[in-house]
Amino acid sequence: MNVYAAVSAAGGVDRKGRSKHVQLIRQIDGVLYYREINLDAFVKKHDMSQNIALEDGDIVYVPDSGKIIFSEDIAPYINIYATYRSIVGD
Repeated sequence: MNVYAAVSAAGGVDRKGRSKHVQLIRQIDGVLYYREINLDAFVKKHDMSQNIALEDGDIVYVPDSGKIIFSEDIAPYINIYATYRSIVGD
C-alpha cells in the first residue's frame, strides 16, 4: 500500500485537511523519521515521488488547515442563537 491508497482508504482528505502537507512518520532503528508528502502534486502533476510505499508501523497523518468554513463552523451557532432569541424574547 502507498500513501495515496492509505489516505483514500481512510476516506480521503476532507475540506479542512492539508493535502499538500500530509505527514509520513516512520521508525527505523528506534529513530523517528518524518517526511512531508504533497498529495496535490501526486494527483495533479503525477509526481510519483510523492506517493511513497508504506511499511509496517508507518503513520500517515493529514493535518488540519485551521481554516473556517462558514456553513460548518459559524452558521449552526447563528441558527442556535436565533432560535434562543425567539424562545426567550427580547
